Amino acid sequence: MFKNACFVLLLILCLAGHTQNFIPNFSFENYAACPQARNDGRRSYNWDTPTEGTSDYFNTCASAQSQLDVPNNFAGKQDPRTGNAYAGFYASQDFQQPRLEYREYMQVTMDSFLVAGGIYTFEMYVSLGDNSNYASNKIGAYISAAKINANTDEYLNYRPQIVSSAYITDKSGWTRITGTYVAAGGEHYVTIGVFEPAATSTRIQVAGGNNSGAYEGVSYYYLDDVSMTRACDLPKVLLPDDIYICDDQFPAMTITPLPANANTYLWNTGAATSALRISSPGKYILKETTAYCTVYDTINVTFTRKPKVDLGKDTTLCNGSVRLNATSSGASYKWNTGSTDSVINAFASGTYIVRVSVPLCSVSDTIAVNIITVQPFSLGPDTTICSGSKIALKISGNPLTAYRWNTGETGSQINVSNAGVYIAEAYAGLCSVKDSVKITVEQPPVIHLGNDTALCLNQPFEIKASPAVNYLWNDASTGNRLLVSKSGLYWVEVRGNKCVSRDSMVITQKPWPLVNLGPDQKVCRETMVELNAGTQGTAYTWNDQAETTVRKVNAPGVYSVLVTNANGCYSGDTIVLDIFPPPVVNLGRDSFLCEGLTYTLDAGLFESYLWQNGSTQQRFEPETAGTYYVKVTDKNACAGSDTIRLLYYEKPDVKLIKQLRICEPDTLISAYSSTNNYTWNDGTTTASNRITEYGTYTVTVTDLHSCTNTVSLEVSSNCPGNLYVPNAFTPANHDGVNETFFPVLRNIRSIHLYIYTRWGELVYETEDEHKGWDGTYRNQPAQADVYVYKVDYIAANGVSKTVAGNVTLLK
Repeated sequence: MFKNACFVLLLILCLAGHTQNFIPNFSFENYAACPQARNDGRRSYNWDTPTEGTSDYFNTCASAQSQLDVPNNFAGKQDPRTGNAYAGFYASQDFQQPRLEYREYMQVTMDSFLVAGGIYTFEMYVSLGDNSNYASNKIGAYISAAKINANTDEYLNYRPQIVSSAYITDKSGWTRITGTYVAAGGEHYVTIGVFEPAATSTRIQVAGGNNSGAYEGVSYYYLDDVSMTRACDLPKVLLPDDIYICDDQFPAMTITPLPANANTYLWNTGAATSALRISSPGKYILKETTAYCTVYDTINVTFTRKPKVDLGKDTTLCNGSVRLNATSSGASYKWNTGSTDSVINAFASGTYIVRVSVPLCSVSDTIAVNIITVQPFSLGPDTTICSGSKIALKISGNPLTAYRWNTGETGSQINVSNAGVYIAEAYAGLCSVKDSVKITVEQPPVIHLGNDTALCLNQPFEIKASPAVNYLWNDASTGNRLLVSKSGLYWVEVRGNKCVSRDSMVITQKPWPLVNLGPDQKVCRETMVELNAGTQGTAYTWNDQAETTVRKVNAPGVYSVLVTNANGCYSGDTIVLDIFPPPVVNLGRDSFLCEGLTYTLDAGLFESYLWQNGSTQQRFEPETAGTYYVKVTDKNACAGSDTIRLLYYEKPDVKLIKQLRICEPDTLISAYSSTNNYTWNDGTTTASNRITEYGTYTVTVTDLHSCTNTVSLEVSSNCPGNLYVPNAFTPANHDGVNETFFPVLRNIRSIHLYIYTRWGELVYETEDEHKGWDGTYRNQPAQADVYVYKVDYIAANGVSKTVAGNVTLLK
């Protein structure tokens, strides 16, 4: 017990330690002298600048006149993240010549060399200066074994291992940039800044900033709290998940840690082995240690004794239920029936399963229950049957395995025709049920409806039945008389007490005329509709007193007709006529056409179209002045039309030179027209426009009829071309500098570059002005030597030239 308490205290003390920072003067607190002017970035001990770009040092000891004070200085206002000082550097300037690629960097020598394969965590904090008009991304740290030195103030062409891809726009607080680095071995230097050219879009514009004074409106960042620490090489989780044991007694077991490359192991039991053999539940803590860190992990081993449950043996019983008891002290219960009681009654056959649970432990038991239930049955009430008929007596129940009647029969059903008391008994195993019924016999009544009869159409006829007790006709009526008006077979049943007698009569009728005026209709206005009452009648009478068989109408309304045939039978029909609304087409008001432009006439959405020239399209584009007409038909086949008159106006005149070739454009051009309404493609609205760039310029003039005319001027370069060719390059040293040979072009339209050995063998050629020779030949590095280049090019002014010379490939 005392040993475990000491171990927990040791754990707390060990966790209070921290990891070594390999960056000296990481917060810029140590300095050789207070900063007195900008570009004093080297006054902070251990920090240097690898290029001619001069970074800055800020400290509370600086005077306000130096503009390097903390928190107020030339770049804005910012408190240190920690301590009294921080550094600063340009992430970008104005991206204009001569400062297109200007950058500033901070460089530090670490306290020790990094170990190969070691995992390190790099971290730094930056803040955007208040006076910055822009914010940069890709601010990073390049970790190297060799120290970087460059006699330039432009960007360093290296790939940083730690880099921020997001634009850092926070001007009030500090933004953390961090990452993990796996050392190759021997790294000793860290260089901080932006390692990207201007062409990669490494900045965005932000609110605020200052374009005046010494600051000149660029992106400028403060730098503080730089660290490089050795990361822990042990996982955070050492042990498997907690163990829960549900058994009759605790089993001895071994706890094995997850794989890790620890140097030492120590358990809270005092054991110093990686695996731990235990024989009791409890909390077990493991400490694993390497040369760089110590990690602790805990596993809880919990033991719960299984509850006892026994539902007994499978059982079978006849009718009733069985009591199932799963009671166990302190447990909860879950049956497959949904019950949560400790005791349930099983009323039906089936498998019953119970899960008995105590905290962290559950057991189950199962019992099969077979309950044979013999359902009671009924032979029905005492009944009377007619003489000469039979009645079926049936036993029904589930399950039933044997039957016995007082008649001696053993089936589940018997047919009887004699009066008497009938007794049936049904068996299921050892269980049985019994029922009885009394049958009496009755003589049927006598009935006669008369002979079959023929009737006229729609002539009622009454059928009479002889006196009896109960009647049932085939139309379900129950009187002793039935009134009919249709042909067919008619019958009646007459019931005594239980017996039934039946008689029938056939009624025939003559047909009536068939009349069908068709469904109700909608028609177009002025459309004539033919109504036909058919040919089966001898007389026709319409509701408007017309007496013809066929008639034509074109007015909406309700039309009905009554038709009588030769037998005096009659029938009628009715139809309703309605009018579709005519389609409305609108081509618009009379208008005009401008020369060179089209005018579209749209007749709208209809089923079909017919224009004055025979076109059947929805739209029509007139080319001349005149009167235009369209007739449309809608989905109801109704027609409508419209007419429009169009005038014609010529487009306004305009004059402008078509082509202008100059060098460095800055000239005034003018357009001439009879109208004073000008619009250039750059927004100018006067007749004259000053040209400052190459490209296509268009001007549009508009007259009082809104007709327009547009002409264009092409402004191109006739500047002479310039070509600058280096005399040496180093493709094999892989330092990111001068690794590709290509000429620098000015005012060049196209190029063809050739590279030859001194014996005239072609080793490389390209027509891409953005590509150059990487010092390889047939996918292998070319040997160090002097090579001959030839450049054929066409300048912007169209002049073709050839330049040749020598270039040295250095190793």
